[in-house]
Amino acid sequence: MSELGYEARLAFIQSADTAAADVAAMLKSESFDVVMIGAGVRKDDEHFLVLEGLVNAVHEHAPHAQMAFNTGPMDSAAAVQRWA
Repeated sequence: MSELGYEARLAFIQSADTAAADVAAMLKSESFDVVMIGAGVRKDDEHFLVLEGLVNAVHEHAPHAQMAFNTGPMDSAAAVQRWA
């Protein structure tokens, strides 16, 4: 992302129980133009509650940010570029 001129932050989920709160804390600390939720959460049916919590955290704490979704690590840049 930095090679494309984006200032990116990564938020790896450590626990399903704290994922939304951890991301909310990051979103409160600075402003973001685009927030991407990765396919590792989005495509796994067992993580639908995590996805729901993340989407709601973004909606609440970064309401002006666009949301992007990748299909895997290789198209993350394209996902962000669609909305940046």
